[in-house]
Amino acid sequence: MRRVPFGTTGLELSAIGLGAFELGTGGHPGWAFDGEEPPSIERIDATIRAALDAGVDWIDTAEEYHAGGNEAMVGDALRRLGVGGHVALCTKLWPAPEGSGFDRDGVRHGIRASLERLGRDHVDLYLLHTIDDAVPIEETWAAMLEVQREGLAQAVGLSNHERPSIERAGAVGPVGFVQDGLSMVDYPENRELLAWCGQQGIASQVYEPLGSSMLTGAITRETDVERLWGGHLQEWSLFDRLFRGERFERSMAVVDGMRALGEAWGATVPQLAIAWVLAQPGVTTAIVGTTNPAHAAASAAAADLELTAEQVDQLESLVPLGPAFA
Repeated sequence: MRRVPFGTTGLELSAIGLGAFELGTGGHPGWAFDGEEPPSIERIDATIRAALDAGVDWIDTAEEYHAGGNEAMVGDALRRLGVGGHVALCTKLWPAPEGSGFDRDGVRHGIRASLERLGRDHVDLYLLHTIDDAVPIEETWAAMLEVQREGLAQAVGLSNHERPSIERAGAVGPVGFVQDGLSMVDYPENRELLAWCGQQGIASQVYEPLGSSMLTGAITRETDVERLWGGHLQEWSLFDRLFRGERFERSMAVVDGMRALGEAWGATVPQLAIAWVLAQPGVTTAIVGTTNPAHAAASAAAADLELTAEQVDQLESLVPLGPAFA
């Protein structure tokens, strides 16, 4: 897999990283949907190993994922696989009271708690997971820069922050990277933000390139999406928005068009979805989560799918416009 310079952070990463959220807790305490069947230890190890063998060299997690259990799972799995020091880690801080909090003490406690769960003395990438109106971004960002100076994180960044917030943080000290969502069926508002970040030399990680599984090619108009999400669809506003009504039908039309192009180009729907994201202005890397080793390997191959300008335009012609995707 091709590796890319990650902005001005001094890091070089594989173009695709493995999202760990779906891999659960590996038996550690943490939240899960009722009735959810967690991946086995064997499945977790096989999925991570398949991603690493395909060239993935970084994993994304967060203290908020399964109440810290996801970080502990990642740390355990990397130790079992004997590759702990060879995989870059990205984790994220969540506001209080559910997370460690965004004041100075919260930031310092949060990074140390994450490092303990991960079994590391530092992480490569550390992010504020979302915004917190209760704490000024200037205070939080100053604490993040302290963490970086102390060597607890090589690079610090912002996830789910809009341009004004990024600029306020940048006035305190450099923002190394951002993490935001984008796919051919969702988060259209982030295209402009990511392009601007690229112009500023700010690297990016894009989550949900497969549109919350909409672009895996496995979902059809006959799929029972309520069952797919374990009866919890309404609890997740993002999924509820994607999998109902006019928006669902328009997304299925996108998949139909992608499938036809993929058959002509020798690529799968998810590979085209990931390649489209990586081809967008300002996008540096993409995060792809799975619990399937074969899917992990297939997704990684998208990093080396070199789309021509004409092919990007053909995919672009499928991207929905209008209020249903606002």
